[in-house]
Amino acid sequence: MLKNREKHNEYQKSYRLANLEKDKAAKKRYYEKTKDKFREREKIWRKNNPQRTYISLLKCRYGLSLETYNKMKLNQNNKCKLCKKETKLFVDHCHNSGKIRGLLCNSCNKALGLFYDSVDTLKEAVIYLEMI
Repeated sequence: MLKNREKHNEYQKSYRLANLEKDKAAKKRYYEKTKDKFREREKIWRKNNPQRTYISLLKCRYGLSLETYNKMKLNQNNKCKLCKKETKLFVDHCHNSGKIRGLLCNSCNKALGLFYDSVDTLKEAVIYLEMI
């Protein structure tokens, strides 16, 4: 049985090498035929496991555990550090040093990102807003 498996694997390998374009085309057809099914499965998995995907993001991107994130939330009374709204909070960090500054709502986090974390630009924005 093992010899047959090894023989079969050798045959497949030599066939793929001899027919690279044909093999690529077959893989592409398979992907096109099944991509919607896999995307739907992924959507369902993400919908059923939203916490799990965010936990892995916290760990990979920021090196934070869920416990540390929850402590930060409690320290901020579940509110955005800037606007003080009670909403879903996202990790804000310095893009140069990687240091975590706090938790912000989506709007405040995006606003800082659009100003490229520049204190000077933010000061100019404050002056501009005070003119009106």
